[in-house]
Amino acid sequence: MKTRLIATAAIAATMVAAAVLAGCGGGGGSASSSGKSPAQIAATLGCTGVTTSEVELFAQDEVTCDYQGGSLTIVTFASSDQVQRWLSAANTLAGKTGTMVVGPTWAIEAGSGTQATAVQRRMGGTID
Repeated sequence: MKTRLIATAAIAATMVAAAVLAGCGGGGGSASSSGKSPAQIAATLGCTGVTTSEVELFAQDEVTCDYQGGSLTIVTFASSDQVQRWLSAANTLAGKTGTMVVGPTWAIEAGSGTQATAVQRRMGGTID
């Protein structure tokens, strides 16, 4: 019981930190240090149905869009350090649901390896 209480408290503390840090984000239109906003990255990729998403932990801006029969989540960050923190938190807290393509100040979650490869060809970065 004590272990469960400690785990619950740790999760609650993480959620509070996420809420505070999420308040520092933008709204889909702010450029990352790479100079491109998520909406601009979506346009570069040829996405359709671009929708601004609620900003997540460590992120600056976030959008979702339709791409090659699936969807992408495009997230930008103020620094490469924040990208790495976000990836670590995503792996620890939520688990990845797709394949990530990671650039210096952005990350794109693709629903399949085929999408991730196509994204990497257009944007560069590494497949995680």
